[in-house]
Amino acid sequence: MPQGDVPPRTPPSRSPHPPGAPTLTGAAWSRRRSSALRPGLPHCPRWLRTTPHGQRADVLLHLFATLFFALPGAALAWATCQHGTRLLAAAVLLFVLAQALLHALCVGQPAQRATPHPLLLALAGHLPWLLLASVLLPLAAHQRTLAAAVLAALGLLAAVLMPVSAWRAVPRRLPTRRGLQAAAAGLLLCVVIALCAPLPLAVVAWQAAALLALAASLALQLRPLQTGRTLLRHVLVVLGSLLQFIAIALLVAPSVAATGG
Repeated sequence: MPQGDVPPRTPPSRSPHPPGAPTLTGAAWSRRRSSALRPGLPHCPRWLRTTPHGQRADVLLHLFATLFFALPGAALAWATCQHGTRLLAAAVLLFVLAQALLHALCVGQPAQRATPHPLLLALAGHLPWLLLASVLLPLAAHQRTLAAAVLAALGLLAAVLMPVSAWRAVPRRLPTRRGLQAAAAGLLLCVVIALCAPLPLAVVAWQAAALLALAASLALQLRPLQTGRTLLRHVLVVLGSLLQFIAIALLVAPSVAATGG
């Protein structure tokens, strides 16, 4: 062989595979098993791949609701701002933002590998009540009276009290804390009913349907968690949120049409 030439590399000889030995290492088997449990997910975003398998449908439902309030909800807020009063436009904008943020909270929480903050867990546990409370602002802004503003403030205070009480464990005694939360929930329901009383029948009907959907989701939340029952609960939460959007759109439409005409 001439000097300076590199000798050809010969492939290393492999020893024959002994019979009965495992064909995959532990790490390779784990990767194979995880990929088999997630068919097609390598092309999905990382946050969806890290979401537990049983919660992906719930996450996609709340993602749809988040995008719905971010796009059609923003269009409704913009139309109200252009043709309605400023007070009503600000109330509709806050309603849309609150709904989108609450649903986005349910999208990002299951993908977190670390334990979520207790406040986030308390907010997710009282999501139907918070979604119901977000409708108080446009209802009070539409009536433009001091009594409606006071009622909306009381309802919002009751809605905030429920997750904060669960987060801080105040009062310390569990029966007292549950009684306080039940009283706050009853006050919130009374405020919503009082603000809906003078509204048109169509708005009241859609808001009542939303209230029934959210109440059904709360009833399912009190029962033992099962995959099908949990999915139905999230479907009812998203449905109630969308029904509230229809009610607010019907509430705002006459004001927008009158000002635009």
